Amino acid sequence: MEIFLAANRIKTMNADRNITSAALTYHTRGALPEEYSDEAVLSAVLDAAPEKVGAARLVRAAIVEYHGAGVYEIEVSYEYVPFSTRGRLGSRRARDEKWYMSTSNTTEHILSALETAAYGDDAPPSGNLINWNGRTGPLCAVSGADIITSTFRENCLLTIDAGDCTASFRKKIADLTGSVNSRTFHGWAAGEVLFLGANSGLPGYNDRGDELVDVTFRFAVRRNRSLVVNGLHVSAAGWDIVWPLGREHAYVSRVYPRNDLNLLGVGK
Repeated sequence: MEIFLAANRIKTMNADRNITSAALTYHTRGALPEEYSDEAVLSAVLDAAPEKVGAARLVRAAIVEYHGAGVYEIEVSYEYVPFSTRGRLGSRRARDEKWYMSTSNTTEHILSALETAAYGDDAPPSGNLINWNGRTGPLCAVSGADIITSTFRENCLLTIDAGDCTASFRKKIADLTGSVNSRTFHGWAAGEVLFLGANSGLPGYNDRGDELVDVTFRFAVRRNRSLVVNGLHVSAAGWDIVWPLGREHAYVSRVYPRNDLNLLGVGK
């Protein structure tokens, strides 16, 4: 069976310059009834027809006439997706970004303070250690304290073509989840942004008939900082852990891998 698109076609355009309905005529050759049922012919024409014409989507195919000798005339119809099924995606476009921010509180266990005041005669210098037992060497112990700290969050709502939500795209998100930015990202310096992961919504259609899906990327932010530990001036990235050893040493430990979060395609 061979399928041909005929020259005659009908299209309707609205004031927004979007095609809202269409009818395309197809002819077949070699679709002999003894070899192909009407259903098989219609199915073959639907497979050959495009999914969309402008904002209108394929809805049906109908046999207009059988001319004999395996020649069918078939009309394929397209209709505009009604607003009620488009919902919030009506005016959205692929690669649109919307950013949202929020702050919250969390508990953090710390071992050293920003500064310490000592009272009493001959109080030994603590080096800003918290709840230090006053001993040095192998007998030194620091229990620290729990404090309330603020957490700054940013979310990015990215709209993409539904067809772009591929296995490669999902694997990229999985690989970068739990990473800290190695380069400047969305105005934040390297080391300040932790990628917490992403979630997607259900696909829908916009007012052009494009099938889109919203993906929400979640990030937590901590500023890079300079502080004094055991009298030592220490520089640490936002998500690094700073900890003391005794009253003479300080360490900065990197606990999250560094990656280029710009590979997510947002925040540039």
